[in-house]
Amino acid sequence: MRFDDREQKLRYKIREDQVAKIPYILVLGDKEVKSNSVNVRKHGEVKCGSFDLTSFIEKI
Repeated sequence: MRFDDREQKLRYKIREDQVAKIPYILVLGDKEVKSNSVNVRKHGEVKCGSFDLTSFIEKI
């Protein structure tokens, strides 16, 4: 697991992780923090969707 807080654009960081074949990418922005959710991207899929944080933790 790694936390990426570099000053790069979000699209760049997501693309970089896709190329590295990271199994799950969790995107947390202001919107997700306010709604207590997480945006999930699974390797090989464009986007899995947004999940309630507790639901996602239970799912994995």
